Amino acid sequence: AKMQDATKTSEKDMLSLMDTIQRSYYLGVDSTNMLQGFSKLSAGMKTIKAEGLKGAQAMAPLLVMADQAAMAGESAGNAYSKIFASMMKTDKIAKSLKKNKSPLSMNFTNGKGEFGGLDNMFKQLEKLKGLSTEARLPILSDMFGNDAETIQALNLLIDKGKAGYNETLAKMNAQADLQK
Repeated sequence: AKMQDATKTSEKDMLSLMDTIQRSYYLGVDSTNMLQGFSKLSAGMKTIKAEGLKGAQAMAPLLVMADQAAMAGESAGNAYSKIFASMMKTDKIAKSLKKNKSPLSMNFTNGKGEFGGLDNMFKQLEKLKGLSTEARLPILSDMFGNDAETIQALNLLIDKGKAGYNETLAKMNAQADLQK
């Protein structure tokens, strides 16, 4: 029931949600850690319009990646929520790039005021990968704040990228479902 509330998953989709949770469990994420992650990530899921089963399935690999990087579920969920909220502040992102004299341009939206999706997110973050730590850190701090959890989650997203996300998703999907 707590997981259902945290993810805003409908009753009819609960078996599929629990299937996602058990798949993450077999990648080493304790179910309590997953619950804590989703409870803190729920605000971020709302921001990017990724609630319900589909949203939980999209977010689970992010929580698995964070868990494998030794982030507690609550910390990871909180960090991702902050990241998603900051990604929607396009003016702040543009100002921080200009302030730090970066030639980059970044936009995490779909051009209509909504989140542009995980593919676009990874594409935008990929732009930061080539920067030195000295150049990257002030940009990340200006865009997303400088608390340790957020910076750790951002560096994880940048370093692992879409390939790391897809690898985690493939590992989850390769497992048997609850019915099997």
